[in-house]
Amino acid sequence: MFSTTTSGSSLAEWRKLAGADKELRVLCCHPLLEGLVEAWADPLAAAIHRARAAGPVRVLFTAHGLPERVIAKGDPYAWQVERTAEALRAAAEARLDSLDGVDWRVTWQSRATPEKWLEPDTEAEVEAGAREGLALVLVPIAFVSEHSETLVELDIEYRAVAERAGLVSWERVPTPGAAPSYIEGLAELVLDSRPRKRLCPMSCTGCPVVAR
Repeated sequence: MFSTTTSGSSLAEWRKLAGADKELRVLCCHPLLEGLVEAWADPLAAAIHRARAAGPVRVLFTAHGLPERVIAKGDPYAWQVERTAEALRAAAEARLDSLDGVDWRVTWQSRATPEKWLEPDTEAEVEAGAREGLALVLVPIAFVSEHSETLVELDIEYRAVAERAGLVSWERVPTPGAAPSYIEGLAELVLDSRPRKRLCPMSCTGCPVVAR
């Protein structure tokens, strides 16, 4: 996922420190990268299968949130998260016989300032789902490796919220990490970038590849 607040600011700092005479080739955003979707799909389908034994399932695709003002300025991050969620839902459906009783939502975690952030809030949705007696499946969709926001915020803090609210079942899908399909997909992006300028296929507003 690309955001002006993360990838964009890092690229700007690199350009400033490296100097204008240094060539910088930026790989395009890859929210629909086949290798990424494949890395998520099997673990997601398996988690849904396990959760359904406990009853109706709610899948929460959770991503780090952003203030709404950032999105209003054209940042493509939220749009990209939603595209990945749609692709993962389709991939999971293809792997399961039926999705009766499965609800899907994109939610946003890690609010850090008092201003209005993207909604719905993951913590609030975790609590609400637990109170409704739903089996919860959390997919940290905007994270590709494990760190404090998955291992602590999701696995410990939000799970504790769910348990206090009467949790029935909890599944947290692992991040892709070094899954072979994801690494192969990244390698393809690198190879595709060499012979020619590769424009972003997502046509994202604010995309550093399109901008250059």
